Amino acid sequence: MRIAACLLCIAAGVGPGCAAQLPRSRLMCPESAVAHGHADKDGYFREHCEIPSGKKDCRYYAGSCTVPGTSHGPWRRYYPNGQLAEAGANRNGFADGDNSTWYPSGQPREQFFWDGNGGRVGLVTRWFENGQIAQRGQFAHNRPSGAWQAFYPHGQRAWQGTYDDGRPTGDWTFFNPDGTVSLAITLALAAPRPFWTWGPQACPDGGQLYGEGPETYKRQPGDYGAHSAGCYIVGPSSSLPHGPSVTWNGNELITQQVTNDHGLRHGLWISLDAWGAPTLVEHYQHGQLHGERLTFGPEGVLVKLVRYVQGQVLDEWQSPAPVWPPR
Repeated sequence: MRIAACLLCIAAGVGPGCAAQLPRSRLMCPESAVAHGHADKDGYFREHCEIPSGKKDCRYYAGSCTVPGTSHGPWRRYYPNGQLAEAGANRNGFADGDNSTWYPSGQPREQFFWDGNGGRVGLVTRWFENGQIAQRGQFAHNRPSGAWQAFYPHGQRAWQGTYDDGRPTGDWTFFNPDGTVSLAITLALAAPRPFWTWGPQACPDGGQLYGEGPETYKRQPGDYGAHSAGCYIVGPSSSLPHGPSVTWNGNELITQQVTNDHGLRHGLWISLDAWGAPTLVEHYQHGQLHGERLTFGPEGVLVKLVRYVQGQVLDEWQSPAPVWPPR
């Protein structure tokens, strides 16, 4: 009875509420798909549903068919010890619905949801192996969004804050393991400007806009490939960066946006990960660090803060909170 209930749970999308010890049996694949299983090179066993060669399934998306060989339906992955490690589902080759993972002991590790187009969406919950919640928050368009909280393994709150499209914003509070406040800070990280809004007017007087290829700044949304563009002062034998510069990845997301003044770092320098969450934020004044230098961990969680005055360290803070995923 328990096995049957869990198989039904898997067919709908497995969650941590199902037992982690599941039989390696035939998956309940959609009518047009068949089950496949194989061992990974690291000793894990994986089984999934796939549209076989010669078949197509056009019932799920208007105007779009599932091509032969596409993952379509539930899938599971097991540890070498036989415990269920991860379970989820695909639709037309894209992750769709509940995605859950477990520790080798069988304890839940993480649960989140896919939107069917390659992005995480909705509630995400993460656990330590002792069963305590490690993090809890929301995703929207594959980026952290709204209120988030994290906890220590003994259950005490570690930090709380708010995200706006992957950027930490507003009031953030970090706590010591005994519950006392370690740091309270207000963050206001403006969204980098999309590269297709750039033009010669972005450069200060005397600066010229250059990019990788002719008229890079005129690229439109949908043109893929990593590129950069920036402002320079061109001299007879050399050129100096002067004004803003930007680098973006093939997903059209900015990975770095900086400002220079006659070759010297000046103003805001910000680096972001592949999904748009900040990894490093620095403030410069005529080539020297001046103001806050913020270092962020996974998904934009503040882990270190250093304040500078004309290149000299004024004070420093490091987060006492645990970093996800647990080591």
